[in-house]
Amino acid sequence: MVEREWREASDLRTSRLALAIVLISAAFLRLWAIHRGIPYAVQVDEPEIVERALNMMRSGSLHPHFFDYPGLSLYLQLVVSIVRFVSGAIAGEWYSLAQATGGSFYLWGRIVTALFGVATVLLVYQIGMRWGARHALLASGLMAVLPLHVRYSHYVLTDTPLTFFVTLTFLLSLVAHERGTLGSFVNAGAAAGLAAATKYNGGIALIMPLLACWI
Repeated sequence: MVEREWREASDLRTSRLALAIVLISAAFLRLWAIHRGIPYAVQVDEPEIVERALNMMRSGSLHPHFFDYPGLSLYLQLVVSIVRFVSGAIAGEWYSLAQATGGSFYLWGRIVTALFGVATVLLVYQIGMRWGARHALLASGLMAVLPLHVRYSHYVLTDTPLTFFVTLTFLLSLVAHERGTLGSFVNAGAAAGLAAATKYNGGIALIMPLLACWI
């Protein structure tokens, strides 16, 4: 019995160490050269989010006047822009909104997107744990180095947050199926709502909590 407990504790430590390596690798790949292209060669659709969030901050209006995407990404970047502006003002970079240029806000927005990417890797691990630590580590490891996900985690776009919320919906739907409580189904449905609020096609994620409920 003692030997078995010691072996399980050893396996747990090994699994945690491996997960830490996976997450560090995911963060490194997503943060590497994240400043590239700022401010003159940013990704094509990045200004649609960053500049509009900046305009909302300058005008004091919460209306984005833009409906190609739902509002969640814009409001998220609005919060990032406010924090960045306050930080810059404290550091003496500017003294009014008129002095703040759009190029000063891209890096912070990109870092937040990269963090969404790393968090998605962790969610994949949590999902994989339903089939065992080895499966979880393999799945999260593959997600950590997935070229398309790494690439889009470098830019202020809707794709990486959308992937995060869809993955979160999957995890919470599994939890709802396991627990069968009203609160767990509400959480899964709310995650699906956040996916739809990030990008319109994210609404399809609602199938997962409904399927868990039907099962």
